[in-house]
Amino acid sequence: MNSDIEPDPETILRSIRESRGKYPTLPAFEVLANEDPAFMAAFDKVSRLTLFSDESHRRELSNLTRQLIAIALLASREDEIIREHLKRALDLGATRRQIIEALEVGLHITGAPTLRFGLDMLAEVEERSP
Repeated sequence: MNSDIEPDPETILRSIRESRGKYPTLPAFEVLANEDPAFMAAFDKVSRLTLFSDESHRRELSNLTRQLIAIALLASREDEIIREHLKRALDLGATRRQIIEALEVGLHITGAPTLRFGLDMLAEVEERSP
């Protein structure tokens, strides 16, 4: 995007939804896209380079590895958006064991609440999966 042109909020939201596929976006994204479209356009670019990369943004870490890192970090914050990252990791082929090992790393760094919260959320996602 040309930095002199204010990005269109609907274009930004469409791009964010496209990068996340079937996974929901946060309601705050719509507010920010309308209030500060330049920020959300930049956020979308960063998101595509970190968690939601595709073939046009080749990175060294696989998408699955990125999701496992996100899961450990979100568990340490007891952030319920972890559910969507658990679903994405499972869809990308993560095994239950891989997710548990990512949460175990979180336990080592941030303590037992990370492991407990992450395992609770994994159980909930597994229970709701077809």
